[in-house]
Amino acid sequence: MAAFQMRTSQIYLFGTVHILPADMVWSTPAFEQAMAETSITMTEADVASPNAQERLASLIQQHGYNAPGVTLSQTLGSAQRATGEHCSCLWRSDVGY
Repeated sequence: MAAFQMRTSQIYLFGTVHILPADMVWSTPAFEQAMAETSITMTEADVASPNAQERLASLIQQHGYNAPGVTLSQTLGSAQRATGEHCSCLWRSDVGY
């Protein structure tokens, strides 16, 4: 996990965990502390492997979309949106807030 301090924002980058067995212990105290400190969590999904495609398809349908017409920027407050815009510019991302 990497942490970046940017004025009023603390950003944690952590390799995501993809559909692990329920009994697998993977969390660490540093991860738990970072999650306790964050108000927004963004993740990615393994969409390449056939197993992941099959298992994630129903989860993405159930939980992976905003309602029609609702964008990410609409779900964020103005301060969070400004932070996202600032970070995407720093990383030259075209995420678009």
